[in-house]
Amino acid sequence: MNAFIIIAGSIALATTVGHFAVGSKQFLKPMLEAEFDAVPKKVMHGVFHYVSAFAIFALIGARG
Repeated sequence: MNAFIIIAGSIALATTVGHFAVGSKQFLKPMLEAEFDAVPKKVMHGVFHYVSAFAIFALIGARG
């Protein structure tokens, strides 16, 4: 198996786990609890989930 594919899969896995574990706790929850307009909150919430889906697809794509 190609070493670059293994490296890409490892990076994708670490990024995905970090996004879900650290990102939701340190970024998403404080943003949703902040005191500002509802529209930017909804946009940030949508972007967070978009990046989550992108990370999962990158992980699946890296695995082949």
